[in-house]
Amino acid sequence: MVDEMEEAKRMSNLGAYQWLTTAAKKVGGPKNLVLIIAGTGVAVYKGSEIVVKKTVKEIKKKIRIHQLTEMADTKVYSVTAEGISNEGLAFKIGDQFRVMLF
Repeated sequence: MVDEMEEAKRMSNLGAYQWLTTAAKKVGGPKNLVLIIAGTGVAVYKGSEIVVKKTVKEIKKKIRIHQLTEMADTKVYSVTAEGISNEGLAFKIGDQFRVMLF
């Protein structure tokens, strides 16, 4: 179709108009041409949306796995005396916690 458009430009000053009317005739009229163009656009949009969503989901999954791996590698501390932290968190003997750095 691109070659036909180039040929139409060389043949007359109607160029794109002539190419569009020829294309419309080939598909059964201007309504069909518009429907085909719109349908193709919708298909490309939805296809792209699906690919992007899958990619984002995979990236989030890899990040979660990486975070869980880092958490598993951290040291577990045990509380040996009761007390309250500066932030108001109460500790009881036997409690366990991990220090997470972000």
